[in-house]
Parts: sequence; C-alpha cells; structure tokens
Amino acid sequence: KKCHAVQRIIEQMDLDCTYDKLYQLKRFEIHNLGPTNIQKKPCYPSYIPKEIQYLNNLIHIQIYNTGITEIPIELCELTGLGSIDMEYNKIDKIPNEISKLVNLYNLDLQNNKLKKMPNICNLSNLKFLDLSSNEI
Repeated sequence: KKCHAVQRIIEQMDLDCTYDKLYQLKRFEIHNLGPTNIQKKPCYPSYIPKEIQYLNNLIHIQIYNTGITEIPIELCELTGLGSIDMEYNKIDKIPNEISKLVNLYNLDLQNNKLKKMPNICNLSNLKFLDLSSNEI
C-alpha cells in the first residue's frame, strides 16, 4: 500500500525521483519563484496529496507561494514532522489534528487566508509561530 501511495505522489506531482528516494525523504520543498521564459506552465501542485502520510521520515515541509488552500489531515499523521513552512499560499483552515504533531518546533503560515487557529497548547516543542498577514 505504501509503495503505491508514494508512487502516486511521484506521478501526481511530476517528480523526477525514484520510490526509494522519495520514501526516505526528510525535506520536501516546493517554491513558486514566478514565471520564467523557459517555463510554459506551472510546475507546482495546487494541493498536497493525501499520500504524503506515507513519507514517515519527513521532518520538514516547505510549500511556498503555490496557491494551496488546505493542509490535509493526513499531514498530521507525520508525528516526526518538526517544521512546516507554508507561507504565501491561500490556506484558510488548519485541521484540529495538527495538535498531533508533538515534535513541531516551527509553524510558519504567514500571508495566508486563516480566520481562526485550532488549539495548539500541547505543541510544547513549538518555538516559532508566524501567523502574520492572515485574517485572524
């Protein structure tokens, strides 16, 4: 099941890597740096695939300025995740399950569309929280 799910991430996001490399991935970064003369179409996703829950080694995820609108609940299954950087997107809601991420030390969601924040009191390792330029 994990093998097929990780393979779907590779296909859905048009990644140039093998299953073994993605499954062992510790850092996941996608940046929209704006259009270039070479780039004819966007090469970044508008969502995070639910299969991300199978990337058990993931400790850092950064998805910057891609227009994603939500953080999938499945991301909250990655209890080893320490850093989430998803600034400059269109995220309007954070799942309550984010409180499962007990190793989270960095949560940067600046410049999104957030209107409220779930209870994160049990995230005792959280050292950096940026919710600036939201609708909170």
